[in-house]
Amino acid sequence: MQQRASADHVERMFKSLAKAKDERAEKKTLDKVEKEVTEVKKQLITFPRDTLEDVVETFGDRLEPSVIEFFDRFLEDTGEHIDTESLLKEFISTYNSAAKAFREKNQ
Repeated sequence: MQQRASADHVERMFKSLAKAKDERAEKKTLDKVEKEVTEVKKQLITFPRDTLEDVVETFGDRLEPSVIEFFDRFLEDTGEHIDTESLLKEFISTYNSAAKAFREKNQ
């Protein structure tokens, strides 16, 4: 009877160890997934600074000086990656101010 109880105990130990191993493996997998999700989000909401510099450069002399100044200021205050939402908010705010000033001047 004691041998049977010991065998049951050993079996429960191995099942417990297997369950703990599975839980650790699952946690590792979840950590990897979370890391990948974070990286994908970063890729979707940002873009490299070089991209904006290249786009502005492509327009060359066709851009108005004030537009070039806007992008120069924006690029000066940003890092290696540009947050798309920040750029759009800043651009819309600046454009709105310019449109408002133009409208007030022509009334």
